Amino acid sequence: MKEGKRVNNKEKSPKIQEKPNKNATSKKQKEQEIKEQKHIEKVLNEINQQIISSKKIPRNTLNAILKKIFPNLLIGVGVLLFLTLLLFGYINVRPSSYGVDLKVFSIMTVLLAIFVMENAYKKDSAMWVMYAIEVLVVSFFVLSLTYIYEYQISIYQKYLLIPIIIFACYYIISSFSILAVEVKKYRKSSGEIQKILK
Repeated sequence: MKEGKRVNNKEKSPKIQEKPNKNATSKKQKEQEIKEQKHIEKVLNEINQQIISSKKIPRNTLNAILKKIFPNLLIGVGVLLFLTLLLFGYINVRPSSYGVDLKVFSIMTVLLAIFVMENAYKKDSAMWVMYAIEVLVVSFFVLSLTYIYEYQISIYQKYLLIPIIIFACYYIISSFSILAVEVKKYRKSSGEIQKILK
């Protein structure tokens, strides 16, 4: 009977329900969160890499852009070199010879301006029109130099120095603007960023 009572006592004792282990579930949740964070970081890194690669301009496109900038820089260097030589000529050459040289250079720049304008008309190109306008401005400036040299010699050196600075700034700004416009055209045409967002 004692054995039966024992059995009854066991039966009568309330069943102990196993409580879920809070540490085990919290570990699983933390592991799941870590996996999700790693996955999110991986996806974000992939997107960042795609954005960075889309911002990089391919070498052939960059070469095409530089080919458009190079003539502008070449003309700018030529104009600045020409004006600098005029300034050094004023300092080093005899006044009678310099006056004749200045007249010859003014005629040459006018003829160059006419030649570039004819080329712009034949090619019907906006870039050639810009070059023609630039050369025309330089030729007008050189023509005005002959007047300043003959009648206002006291301000001649300042009159020659200021446009050197102005032309240098102009050609630097125009080169950067050409670069900005061409890069913007490339990015707009490629549309890779829009593909990434979709």
